[in-house]
Amino acid sequence: MKPEIKPPRLADGLFLWFCERASVEDLHGDVEELFYSDLEKYSVVRAKLKYWQRIFSLIFSYALRQRKRRAAYHPYSSTLSFVMLPNYFKTSVRNLAKNKFYAGLNIFGLALGMSLSLLFIAITVFIYRYDNFHTKRDRIYRVITQVHDDVNNPIYASTPSDLGFILEDEFSGIEKVVSIRASLNGEAAYEEKKMPINGYFTEPEFFEVFDFPLAKGNSATALKDPNSILITEKEAEKIFGSKDPIGEVLTIPPFGELTVTGVLKDVPKNSHLTFGALASYSTLQSSAKNNQLPNDASWTSFLNSYVYFLLPEGSSSDAVDRFLKHVADDRYPKDGFQASFSIQPLNDIVPGIEVYNAIGPSWDHLSILLVGLTTLVILIPACSNYVNLSISQSLKRTKEIGVRKVMGGQRRQIFFQFIMETTLSMLIALFFSYFFFELIRGEFHKMLAEADSMDMTPDLVILVCFVLFALLVGVLAGIVPALYFSKIKPINALKSTVTIPTRKFRLPGRKIMLTVQYAMSLGFIMAVVIMLQQYRYSMNYDFGFRQENILDVALQDVKPQLFRNEFGKLATVQSISMSSNILGLDYSAEKFVKDDRRQDSVAVATISIDENFIGNFGLQLIAGENFGADQASNARHIIINEEMVKSFDLDDSFSAIGKTLLLNDNKEVSIIGVVKNFHYTSLRKPIGSFFFTSDPNEFQYANLSMPLTNRFDDLTKIENTWKALGSNHKVKAQYFEDEIGDAYSFYFVVIKLWGFLGLLAITVASIGLLGTVAFTIGNRLKEVSIRKVMGASTERVVFMLSRDFLMLLLIATVVTVPVIYFLFSTLLVQMQYYSISVGFAEIGISVFLLAVLGLTTIFSQTFRAANANPVDHMRSD
Repeated sequence: MKPEIKPPRLADGLFLWFCERASVEDLHGDVEELFYSDLEKYSVVRAKLKYWQRIFSLIFSYALRQRKRRAAYHPYSSTLSFVMLPNYFKTSVRNLAKNKFYAGLNIFGLALGMSLSLLFIAITVFIYRYDNFHTKRDRIYRVITQVHDDVNNPIYASTPSDLGFILEDEFSGIEKVVSIRASLNGEAAYEEKKMPINGYFTEPEFFEVFDFPLAKGNSATALKDPNSILITEKEAEKIFGSKDPIGEVLTIPPFGELTVTGVLKDVPKNSHLTFGALASYSTLQSSAKNNQLPNDASWTSFLNSYVYFLLPEGSSSDAVDRFLKHVADDRYPKDGFQASFSIQPLNDIVPGIEVYNAIGPSWDHLSILLVGLTTLVILIPACSNYVNLSISQSLKRTKEIGVRKVMGGQRRQIFFQFIMETTLSMLIALFFSYFFFELIRGEFHKMLAEADSMDMTPDLVILVCFVLFALLVGVLAGIVPALYFSKIKPINALKSTVTIPTRKFRLPGRKIMLTVQYAMSLGFIMAVVIMLQQYRYSMNYDFGFRQENILDVALQDVKPQLFRNEFGKLATVQSISMSSNILGLDYSAEKFVKDDRRQDSVAVATISIDENFIGNFGLQLIAGENFGADQASNARHIIINEEMVKSFDLDDSFSAIGKTLLLNDNKEVSIIGVVKNFHYTSLRKPIGSFFFTSDPNEFQYANLSMPLTNRFDDLTKIENTWKALGSNHKVKAQYFEDEIGDAYSFYFVVIKLWGFLGLLAITVASIGLLGTVAFTIGNRLKEVSIRKVMGASTERVVFMLSRDFLMLLLIATVVTVPVIYFLFSTLLVQMQYYSISVGFAEIGISVFLLAVLGLTTIFSQTFRAANANPVDHMRSD
């Protein structure tokens, strides 16, 4: 019995007819499958539809004729044309406005992810502009040295000082050679003013190779004579104010008096040569001849000595390489110190290979790569969130895509429509990301090691790079959904049978990506919590001495006894001690010590103190006695710590008293006391063998014990008393507990950096989770309504909707906790010998914070869906 054939509907006739007339190749088979399963039934239906074909043939024939006319008028209308761009733009704006919630999530997440990338772009653009202001930069080279030690084979930016003179005298293929000595460091004295100054000794040819213009003076003669110096405008203002510095004399020990012969314009920040002054190289040579400076023309010791040269136009550097190889072979015998020379173009210095003893800022390619990878840690999850949410949202637009393709829309047009939407989202995200960039740029600038030589201020080039970056990311992020939805068949689109293409495009699942993001977030949270605990541990650690109510004052050129006499008159000063170093931060150079029972010497740390030091800092003498007032007697005695008693096998602290030891200068000293172990240096190193000496010639600091009632008044009195001493230096004073705190301030830099990255990672992960939860729940609203009608409780519905996402948080926690635990258990010991052990407190706090953030995100959507009125979602069913 034949099945009853129902009269065709108007929509069925329109669709079937147009499938034949639209010349779309793969529709006929789909039409058969859609309506009937065999050809006989298909023929019957075709007969029934002839009536509707007559009606619509006139309409669609007219439409097709109009389309052909437009195609003839616009020969490139079948592809992306500028005529269609406004339409793509309008459609993109409408789609974004229609889906404000998801569009806002995507744009905000992208803005956060891109903000760190904008920092990286600004840094990279600046780095690759280094030394671009030199007009002859393509012909300027630097000689570098590689030491062959069969271990690390380090490369140095410096070279032996004589190498420059050999190149100039013995090789004719070089236009100019410039030798630079980076040892012009000290305090420049002018009248009663003293200012620190840093610069180079160099030759007059310096200005013929490099473009550092003079604001005043003649560059050809400014560095010709000995004892001549050039200073920058910035330094001139500091030292001379508004006075003309030309002809004035600066005194810089040990180089003597130098006459200012010119003023340089301030050095650009994008110069790898950074200086405040340039002195004539002949000054350095004359100082060495007068034995004021040691002779540094050694071929095995070449720190702070640099050689640059300028090649003639059109010449090759190969001949220079061969000559340098010949020099190295001649100067370094086979059985001794081995080194070789090579040349480095100026354009390859920054960024360039990693070198030791670099002059000025140094950026190697690995550092740039690591910074770039750090930005990808945030950018890739943000883009992944965008791709996942875009595909999920686009599933609601499948009927729109189907109708457009049935109406003649081609694949490339659908593709460019999606690309336009993504690009528009990226440009909007770029606008907001720029505000984030401005907020974090200053703080990030402070964290950089090369902050003083870095300028991340956006200019036209950087802004153009920002826009190009946004367009590139937009295309890359939008290409996946654009490719997929441009390829779907219209029949599947109209039947709403399109699914997310995780297999076809091999995209990581949304759940996997969310798990990875929350694992990263938990990792950053744990890192910040652990470093905070480490900082607290370091600051509260018992160093073995008193830190409170002590003010350290640098003696500089003041005699210790004079300082004691004057500052002892202050009523607020309770006691004064002297030392060669700051306790708990550093110590004097290690001295080699041996006794009569051993042949080998042992390196022992030492600090020189006076008789008041041990009492001033609350150190505990466990045997023997302290230094006395007799300096001659103190010079023959030392006070050791418990660790030194063990190292020298001195039985016990009491039996060590009176023992004689021999120092590396053949000076015999006897032990008069033993102090309880304390941390004489940073917590990064273990307590080792240590002893106190007492030599007033080594005293560098005065330690004032005074109650900290009013710091401002106390420092004012200290400054006034210092002026009465007649010193030419400004007073340098700092509270001891602040000095200890500053020594561990690097933890704060790490905490701020990781905290910022963690904040970005957590925010991006939460945005991705929020969007995914909202979309998933939105597709299950009818299911939720049916369950509630059938009697399901709110708690049951919330658990059902949250179960999968809670599992993601659990997986992220289980994977991340052991990894971070073992990582920091190893890292902390390497950073600091006395460090915390990662325990349940750090793990518990981190997991709790992640749980609060994750559960808040999940339950904010699931509770709302569970408490919704079922009628609102079942009204049409």
